[in-house]
Amino acid sequence: MSTTDKVAEQASGQQVITAVEGEAKPHRHPLLDVNPINFESFTDWLVQWANAKSLVEMLGLLHGLTTYGHWFEESNVISFLLDLADGHDERDTFEDHREARWIGADRQVVSDRQKIAQKAFSILCLKFFRNSVREGGRQPWLWMLGDESLFKKVLWFFRPDRIWRLRNCNSLAHGSDDPAEKHQNEILRCFLEELAHQGWTFRSLGEYGISDADRQIEQRLVATRPQFIDILKELRKLPWLLKQEELDPQSLKKLEEMAMSESVSLPLDCAGTGSNYRKPVNLREAVLGGSVAAQVLLLYKVMEKERQRILARYEKSEAERSERQRLAELAELEKERRELEQRESELRSAKSS
Repeated sequence: MSTTDKVAEQASGQQVITAVEGEAKPHRHPLLDVNPINFESFTDWLVQWANAKSLVEMLGLLHGLTTYGHWFEESNVISFLLDLADGHDERDTFEDHREARWIGADRQVVSDRQKIAQKAFSILCLKFFRNSVREGGRQPWLWMLGDESLFKKVLWFFRPDRIWRLRNCNSLAHGSDDPAEKHQNEILRCFLEELAHQGWTFRSLGEYGISDADRQIEQRLVATRPQFIDILKELRKLPWLLKQEELDPQSLKKLEEMAMSESVSLPLDCAGTGSNYRKPVNLREAVLGGSVAAQVLLLYKVMEKERQRILARYEKSEAERSERQRLAELAELEKERRELEQRESELRSAKSS
């Protein structure tokens, strides 16, 4: 018999003796000696955050935020997480050039910084960006539109970063095989799409009536349409704009700038050259090069021209109908006048006879 088996046998025998003698102590759950303390406010949480040093502490504190659901309707909490999550999908963000690669910065430190940013972003997806429309409710983040400071912070988080990209949206283009990341991408995509739509569809935060505050929100959203167009481009949803009855001048200007500022691949127009990759000289060239913005803009102009043509035809038809109705009414009045004259003549004849 091995030493391990002998020890196990002795322990088993001891347990039997103890049980027989009635001296067995009941098992005590280890958490019975723990008295967890909850944070009274986000300010208290920030004090703990400021004192945290280890990666485990920081990740734990961030995860703990999810237990305070009502905090995610406070702009300072969302603003803090947006600051923390900024650049979560770009490692270079966390390389401080005062310490960094030029002098051989610790790669683990850079990696840990990014992990904290990624955790903050995952919490934003879980508690703020999430979409509840599928369950028949209103967007849980709509209140943010009424907080001008937070609204601007959200726009800053998704600011244009390069000609092809928006900040913090790299994952949408590259995708992921990880189920958790795929779920986050779906949440982010739905949030951005619905946020951009608000620039044209917003009516009211409340369920009944439109307040003065709603009108101020609408003005802010209308003024933000150019950035919403950047978001729709990122999501490859620019054709959605064609569903709107009318596009305002600043939206049309944004689409034209977008179409004319991007280099596209065009057929060769000069012998001896290997490529013709350049900025287009007009919208038709941009369309030929595959610019979706140019396609949307030109198609909108065609649709608007047809709308105006049909509207003019309708107005002409309505004017003709009104004129026919007016002439018919005049004819009816003339008929009634003749009938009255005839009756009057008959009455006079009757009296004279």
